Amino acid sequence: MSSRLPKMKSRFRRLLFNILGSLSLVLVVALGPLWRRSYRTVDHLAYSRWGTFDSGYSISLSSYNGQLIFGFARLSGIVAHRGSRSSFTPHGQFQHSQVPAAQAKWQPFARSAGRYGFSYFILPRSRGWGGSAPCWAVAAFLAVLPVTASMQFIRSRRRPEAGFCIPCGYNLTGNTSGICPECGAKIST
Repeated sequence: MSSRLPKMKSRFRRLLFNILGSLSLVLVVALGPLWRRSYRTVDHLAYSRWGTFDSGYSISLSSYNGQLIFGFARLSGIVAHRGSRSSFTPHGQFQHSQVPAAQAKWQPFARSAGRYGFSYFILPRSRGWGGSAPCWAVAAFLAVLPVTASMQFIRSRRRPEAGFCIPCGYNLTGNTSGICPECGAKIST
């Protein structure tokens, strides 16, 4: 049983890596059209959930002018929100809205765009916070895993040349011991 455990862990890691890499690739591909669209339309997606004692939280994601803006806010009876309190279900509710960018009365809470377009903001009234990042930076971050996975795939499919160790690629010219001096692997002649 103990000899099978490392193989199962290795398979699980590989499976998890492949799933996360595929998800990242899908998000990178979906981010391209959203980035272009953000210069014409402001998209806003929010998830709100009310709990007990007339309080809750809201998580939002918006795209505007090449930026992705994320926010989190605690909701209470004092905080103004669209619709009545009864419009929020105890299990939560998704809301989506879109407005043409030319008509948007969008004033980001960020004080300044900061270096390279990154910024953060704090909403004192609702004890909330958020930040913004340029779409190119989010795409670059999400592309790291798929690029790493594709490089590993290409390396694993590459055939080693004759006279080199298969696991590590060490040059075995003149080696007569049958063992790779670099990694210790047995060499079949």
